[in-house]
Amino acid sequence: MKGILGVGNLLMADEGFGIHVIRYIEDNCQIPAGVELLDGGTAGMALLPFFQRCDAVLVLDVINLDAEPGTLVSFSRSDFGAVVRGQKTSPHQIGILDILDILDMDGQAPGVDFLCAVPQNISEAVELSPSLKGLVPKAAEQALCWASGAGHQAMKVPPSKSSAPAGERDG
Repeated sequence: MKGILGVGNLLMADEGFGIHVIRYIEDNCQIPAGVELLDGGTAGMALLPFFQRCDAVLVLDVINLDAEPGTLVSFSRSDFGAVVRGQKTSPHQIGILDILDILDMDGQAPGVDFLCAVPQNISEAVELSPSLKGLVPKAAEQALCWASGAGHQAMKVPPSKSSAPAGERDG
């Protein structure tokens, strides 16, 4: 089974992007057979059973990079880990990488890709910024393309790109 996992905090504006994409897919799209959607919120280690059920997972999230807000980027697991390891990041990003490390010990880690948006605003608010709100349908389409095996067309970012800690980008 393939899984599409949206993570984030709906009370922190753009930080909730991944969850907004999951909700958009649920409300507007045909979910392919053999694909499970999950609103993971900020569940961290509680997501372990989801990763154990899946052969492949696409994580929808935000990441602070040196790029324009509203930029959609994709990472392989190794690229994502190289970008965020050693950085102060949001709790759900750390939890996902920790889950994958635990599953690696038993040889059970699924294939994982990340589709992330560069946030404009991470402050107390329940609405996405205009730049991310307009990106939700595109991210949903790319997530479903990934699930169907067609891949996705987001900008690839090499692991040498620097990331800023979550919440430090001015909005």
